[in-house]
Amino acid sequence: MNEFQSADIDQLMLALMDTHKEFGVVINKDRKGHKGTYASLPCVLESIHKMCSKHGLILTQASRIINGQLALETILRHPRSKQWISCQSLLTPNLDLPSADQAWGGSNTYHRRYDAMMLLGIFAEEDPADHDGATESEANQKSSQAISAKQHALLAAKLNGDEELKTKILSGLKIAKLSDLPWRKFNTILKYVEEAKSR
Repeated sequence: MNEFQSADIDQLMLALMDTHKEFGVVINKDRKGHKGTYASLPCVLESIHKMCSKHGLILTQASRIINGQLALETILRHPRSKQWISCQSLLTPNLDLPSADQAWGGSNTYHRRYDAMMLLGIFAEEDPADHDGATESEANQKSSQAISAKQHALLAAKLNGDEELKTKILSGLKIAKLSDLPWRKFNTILKYVEEAKSR
């Protein structure tokens, strides 16, 4: 059985509370000349480092194999007390990409950003999931288009080969393939799939 925290976490939580008190829980979008209008992975990790190091916390992330599938493990440590909390998430690479490395890298970057923010109880001022990390002009351009590669990979993973459910979705939306799903319908369809799979 996986453990997700040390026996005691009181000192770690006090340090995290002090971190929130001083820095708040919002990572402001990157205004230092980087492209994009959202908190990128470098911006998120740099912000977390500044927040954590001042209060004796350190965040680490590493690849793991869980049940034969590539996963990411994120750990928040309080070295002075040896207390820690962690989370694990299975990577969901988009198998339609031309390169397996590119597919793994995209999923890894996505999970690193969200797992780190979740573990610390913080979020970004502009969530890149709103437009898949695209620049504002790219996001506006995409507003009437289909879901992103990452969203498609997540939906495919949730369907887990269920062709009957996939066919229902395609016929209901009158689309030829999952990647044609309008991005505005993504959350609704994802919830529908999760509910159908839990029955």
